[in-house]
Amino acid sequence: MPYSVHVGRKALDSVFPAWESLAERCPGHVFQTTGFARSWMDTVGADKGATPVVVTYEQEGDTVALLPLCIVREGATLLLTWLGGPHMLDYGDILFDAQRAGVTAEQFMRTAMARARAHARGAFLYLPNVRLDAVCYDALESNMHEFKRDSAPYLQLVGTFADYIKSLGKKRRHNLANFENRLERAGEVDFRVMNAEDAGFEASVAEVLRLQRLRFASRPLGAPIFDPCYETFRIEHARHSGGPSVAALTLDGRLIAGSLQCLFGERMYYLVTAFDEGYSQFAPGKLLVRRLIEYSYQLGLEAFDFCWGSEAYKYFWTHDEEPLVTFVSEGPAGRFLATAASLKRRLAAAITALG
Repeated sequence: MPYSVHVGRKALDSVFPAWESLAERCPGHVFQTTGFARSWMDTVGADKGATPVVVTYEQEGDTVALLPLCIVREGATLLLTWLGGPHMLDYGDILFDAQRAGVTAEQFMRTAMARARAHARGAFLYLPNVRLDAVCYDALESNMHEFKRDSAPYLQLVGTFADYIKSLGKKRRHNLANFENRLERAGEVDFRVMNAEDAGFEASVAEVLRLQRLRFASRPLGAPIFDPCYETFRIEHARHSGGPSVAALTLDGRLIAGSLQCLFGERMYYLVTAFDEGYSQFAPGKLLVRRLIEYSYQLGLEAFDFCWGSEAYKYFWTHDEEPLVTFVSEGPAGRFLATAASLKRRLAAAITALG
């Protein structure tokens, strides 16, 4: 049979070589790499007792399609979701070699989903953050319920960096120049992008995550609680070959803003960012992004991807965004959740309209 279902960690390890071979031909996004999957399973997945459920499809002895899922418990609910979980995976998709598969992506998804669900122990199907340009999007739109929508802002890197800065308009350019001047007058400013083999890498990653944890702790009561496994995952992924780099903006040797980002294909994925609120008068987060965009231009990349989330700061840099759709099971439970989510959105829109 051309379809195979690989359940459990040992089975996942055995499929990694075929996964990597397929990814070389059909790379997808960084979130569909074995490095991301392995790092998540070794940290968050292990802590939550997640079970990988990966479906592959072979033609002439080669894997030509792969659906990466897992079973994981969220609160009282058992989910069948993307391998990478419902919170940390910015874009969900399959890997699919259209030239060699012999079936359409929709046909592969229909059979692969059925095979995965047979091993899912009644878990609720929940597939978040599917881009409209994802290989699997049409199949999911036809066979599942839309639960919610989100967005992923991005910047297409066209022309030169100077052209781009000019396109921001006079007000935003003036805003940036003021903050740059303030920072330069305050002391010695440095900006570095470091990989795992560089001195200072580990310390900078730890500091970025520490600042993010502090920012998380300042959220109001009722906001999601910080998960310690999140840091463990980010550190593990950063150490992985081909994993994220860390960017550090320092003032007199002190990190005042930093980020983790991953260069994959011709795209820079902006994964984690944090800044020291004691230096907020300099807008260090904004000045860090400016330098990273310039760095991406210098590398000749095609896009700077702000990834999942419509945070306001991202739209200082771009107005372009990719819609993301979260899909849920086509059964009665999924239909109920999709309807409830739709009613909630309409109610919120009505309240906003009333002022």
